[in-house]
Amino acid sequence: GPWQFIESTARLYDMKNDWWQDQRCDIELATHAAAQHLKYLHKRFDGDWYLAVAAYNAGGGKVRKAIRKSGSRDFWSLADGKVLREETKNYIPKLIAALRVVKDLDASGFTDLEVDEPLDYEVVSIPSSTDLEVVARFCDVNYSTIKALNPSLKCWSTPPGVNDYQLKVPAGTGDQFQLLYAELPKDQRAR
Repeated sequence: GPWQFIESTARLYDMKNDWWQDQRCDIELATHAAAQHLKYLHKRFDGDWYLAVAAYNAGGGKVRKAIRKSGSRDFWSLADGKVLREETKNYIPKLIAALRVVKDLDASGFTDLEVDEPLDYEVVSIPSSTDLEVVARFCDVNYSTIKALNPSLKCWSTPPGVNDYQLKVPAGTGDQFQLLYAELPKDQRAR
């Protein structure tokens, strides 16, 4: 997903990953979880953002081990030594560079960016497993539009056994979908 959660960390924040869905790919759920995780790491490492971000990359246990082994709680000292992997040593400088670029895009040469509009959608409650083709047809859009709005779905339908699955549909199509869906017999929702 966008925040590179390993499965065990994702489970700490109630993000599901099974045959039907991988919630690490849902930008909103994953961003909320990433913020929670960084807040936890920030507290765990006594308010040191460098150590918290290094732990986000390498894992909290690896950073704690590096601190014990080196005797230092200074990220830059840890990065100078051999107690952290190269990837983690480079993670903080890359993040700092990215933040500097984003802080002043023009000064960094990004003067003609075309920014996409935010996705415009609404959420409907799906009471039982339903093919995304049915959802697309009832919303008057194509299947790929529904899949793009719901990147955590791995398959062609909402997960079976999940009552009231929250599905994103294009803005302005929710009422039409709900009306048509209410008339659809349960045995025709999923193939």
